[in-house]
Amino acid sequence: MGRELFRTNAVFRKTVLELDAVHTKSMGYSLIERYGLFADRENYEKLPTVWPIRVTLPSLAILHLAEYETLVSTGMKPDAVIGHSAGETAVLYASGSGSKELVVELSVARGKSMALMEDKEGTMAAVNCSPEAIQQYIDETIAELGPGQLEIGCYNTPDAITLSGPNKHIDLAVAKADAAGIFARRLRTKVPVHSSMMKLCEEEYLKLSSEVFERYGVQNPTTAVYSTKTGEFWDQPFSSEYYWDSTKGPVMFTQAMQKLTEALPDATYVEIGPHPVLTSYLQSLA
Repeated sequence: MGRELFRTNAVFRKTVLELDAVHTKSMGYSLIERYGLFADRENYEKLPTVWPIRVTLPSLAILHLAEYETLVSTGMKPDAVIGHSAGETAVLYASGSGSKELVVELSVARGKSMALMEDKEGTMAAVNCSPEAIQQYIDETIAELGPGQLEIGCYNTPDAITLSGPNKHIDLAVAKADAAGIFARRLRTKVPVHSSMMKLCEEEYLKLSSEVFERYGVQNPTTAVYSTKTGEFWDQPFSSEYYWDSTKGPVMFTQAMQKLTEALPDATYVEIGPHPVLTSYLQSLA
């Protein structure tokens, strides 16, 4: 989809090129030129099946922003915005709180610091059951394998969560849920985001992200934000501490969506991302 829009839509293409230049300035290389992202290239470096987080986060941020600018160019403007996990980075711009350049540089800082977690034997898994039901498998897994930071990383709907923690604990919990007839699937990531394991990169995360916020000004959002860090309406400026708390803590998507639907019961939702990952969650919650 990104390549098709890059080829056919002038606004999307202009935004991607503008933001890839910001990435190049920060990282010393272009995502387009090195990895062939967004544009067809005959010779480019192949990415592994599990993309490095330092590539994933900036790529998502650029895609989110380019899609958002494309929608705005057609006359669409949101009454409220909500972000899920990495999607909360782009909320900075979509809410009017910060610039596109800030979003890209923040995603680079997040990617650099979170790359420290890629050799810590952690991952995540999607499980279609309630938080109450998954607790049984968490308890059984820890009882069998010993102490481990196996936690609910995302509250997606009342009947769908994401687990985060050590590989061996995730695999056993997934096997237990699967044996009980519950859909459970390990995700393609080496970073156990939204778990207390992330404290291993806290110092670097806060250092790099604080430097970004010091270079750019932020203001109170001008578009309503429903925060998946707090699960509530959010009207304060964003900060490095906000993004660290949301990286270490769980994604409160269920709770934030409940608040949003109370405020805007007749809303139409547009998901911005590379795949319609949240569509089933939105259909369930809204």
